[in-house]
Amino acid sequence: MQFIQQITENKHERYTRSHQIGEGTFGVVYKGLDTKTGQTVAVKKIKMGKLENGISFSAVREIKVLQELKHPNIIDLVDVFLYKSNVYLVYEYMDTDLYEVIRDQSLLLSTADVKGYMKYILEGVEACHHNWVLHRDLKPSNVLVSRNNDVKLADFGLAKVFGSPDKRYSPQCITLWYKPPELLYGANLYGPTVDMWSIGCIFAELMLRRPFLPGNNDLDQLGKIFQGLGTPTDSDWPDMRSLPNFIEFDEVPKPNLKQVFTAATPDAIDLISKMFTFDPNKRITAKEALSHPYFSNQPKPTAPHDLPLPKKVFETESASASKTIVASTTLTVPQPSRVSSTSKVLNFDDISNAGDDSLNLSTISALSGSTLNESLNHSHLVDDVEVPDIGTPFPYSVEKRRRSEDGDEEMENEDNEFMNGERPPVRRKLAM
Repeated sequence: MQFIQQITENKHERYTRSHQIGEGTFGVVYKGLDTKTGQTVAVKKIKMGKLENGISFSAVREIKVLQELKHPNIIDLVDVFLYKSNVYLVYEYMDTDLYEVIRDQSLLLSTADVKGYMKYILEGVEACHHNWVLHRDLKPSNVLVSRNNDVKLADFGLAKVFGSPDKRYSPQCITLWYKPPELLYGANLYGPTVDMWSIGCIFAELMLRRPFLPGNNDLDQLGKIFQGLGTPTDSDWPDMRSLPNFIEFDEVPKPNLKQVFTAATPDAIDLISKMFTFDPNKRITAKEALSHPYFSNQPKPTAPHDLPLPKKVFETESASASKTIVASTTLTVPQPSRVSSTSKVLNFDDISNAGDDSLNLSTISALSGSTLNESLNHSHLVDDVEVPDIGTPFPYSVEKRRRSEDGDEEMENEDNEFMNGERPPVRRKLAM
């Protein structure tokens, strides 16, 4: 019934689209206009023909997360509707991203400017963690910025609700350059501090104006981390040797970070050191970071309306259209109050019948209606199915999302075998 209701609303007539601004495996993104409000929007058309039974289930996970999170520093999805067997998602329009800010060498980022960007990023992340959500893919290209100087987190395709005791998650998340060492070592018991390592990498990139730890693969990434931050000892990280894929590296002394970040203030060095703590149990949280003296000491963080933006944001539409950044790279939806692990589920018989990796159109229609706030209990969501890469014009990610649809099951079986003593850990000493 609700499917028919959505069709008869003719929402497709409300949004006009101009030019294409992004394309991925499962969708095309256009710059558009909401004719009812006059607001510029980004309209994403999901290519239903690419899947046999519907939309990847990881897309529905992003629906669940964004419909539960509503914050000034988190991307907003304006609308979602169906038309001619396609799903359309309408996002608020964002002009650029933090990657463009960092790589624009004509921009001078002062200490106050770096503080400002970091403050608004941390406020968005703290809102996620406060509501029991891990982002699991924080990087500069997933921090969007508008010409109104709004700074917002985007791309929640890998996000996960956390908090269940002994709940195991796949380590196959987070783009390689921003991935913490515990995930590189195969940890599947982790929490919000994995996001804090990524924020430390973003912090370093803002100060250096280049990636801090650009590895080529998991092993090389560990080498880059230990070269840049020193090799952790057993006292630094007591649980390190118990991780499934632990490999011992030659000892590298801990460097003086002041010599790496030469323009950084002492409080900035202290904060980034706490973000780069090897033991995740001792790593600083987003809430603690926001209370760090770095943000209260002079100079104060730059106000949002004074943050520097790339020149392309102010160029004419025709000159900058092909380089415009959109709201997200996967499926998202409405805007609610907070995540509740006890929220009631609508009816997941349709989801179960459709399989773990997809949803049919009637189910998507139900999720896009008024009952969305009562649906999508996180206990019904599968972890880490393949995530479609939709609408990101800049190939900033260096790690391909190479998970198969049943990759989590394979990972879980392997980890269970290891925990049962049937698969010995790989331990060998490597020289860097």
